[in-house]
Amino acid sequence: MVVGNVGKSVARSYGLALDALMPNLQIMAESHPDGAKPEGYDRAMGYLTSVGEEGLAPFQICIEKQATLRVSHDNWDRARTEALNNAKIHNSSEEGQRLEYERWVEAHAPQVSRPTR
Repeated sequence: MVVGNVGKSVARSYGLALDALMPNLQIMAESHPDGAKPEGYDRAMGYLTSVGEEGLAPFQICIEKQATLRVSHDNWDRARTEALNNAKIHNSSEEGQRLEYERWVEAHAPQVSRPTR
């Protein structure tokens, strides 16, 4: 499971979802008089356990993407801390430090774009 600033809440979410899955499946089966599964259950489970072209199931792809995001965040945090320290070294005034750091952020901040569908 992913661990880190970003990954902790995701890991908790996965854990809670998995912990709830088995008891809920039992409840769903018991709620139908003939023991039939709810409509769409087989399709949903088929999707979640299917292996795509990458050789991974959807939940595995999500875990990999979460790990990549965590590494990116860690790198950004490291670079930002270094820029703050450099601003303190190069400037004695707080105003100078703030301006240098803001220029660094402007030049290095990740560009956010909306994914295309």
